[in-house]
Amino acid sequence: MKLFLRILPAALLAPLLTLASCSTLPEQPASAPRPVLSEDPPVMGAELVPLDQFLAFVEPRNPAYGSRAWTALWQSYRDACQWEGVSHAVALTQMVHETAFQKYGGTVHPSQNNFAGLGTVDVKTPGLSFPDVQTGALAHVQHLKAYGSTQPLSTALVDPRFKYVKRGSAPTVKSLTKKWAADPDYGDKLMKYYRALWGANS
Repeated sequence: MKLFLRILPAALLAPLLTLASCSTLPEQPASAPRPVLSEDPPVMGAELVPLDQFLAFVEPRNPAYGSRAWTALWQSYRDACQWEGVSHAVALTQMVHETAFQKYGGTVHPSQNNFAGLGTVDVKTPGLSFPDVQTGALAHVQHLKAYGSTQPLSTALVDPRFKYVKRGSAPTVKSLTKKWAADPDYGDKLMKYYRALWGANS
């Protein structure tokens, strides 16, 4: 089956991609040099955050979530970002901001697997729910791609709100301000986490 997939043209391969295949992607080396940080990084990009670096960032902020759960979340975002060409660092940054490092506390509940507040428009609207972590991460990444690029999706659509985004309207982190969220400081808040994730002073 793997050989068959390799020889198919990209246009035919996309419908065959499934969430189950995400776990087949190779692990990134445990350590990697910190990239030169942009003042306003692009939403799209091939960068991957090493697992040990991610754990060092998130575990002190919510140790109760557990290393195994954090690792599974990192893997789900790694896979989704590699499929769609979205920056792993940007997606993880937004995830920890939107979920308060998986502590939540707002209208969205952990059981929804909604890691980006998708469909949450006010305090009375809990937003969308997804059946598992992988689907929730993929929906978030697809929504980021809607803002960051005009390219078509490489995976089957799981983000019900994808169609409402003006494609390519927010190609950088700071340009998500007043598009993803109405908060005028939204992009600056994401950048603090982005710098901290890479071990830089915020």
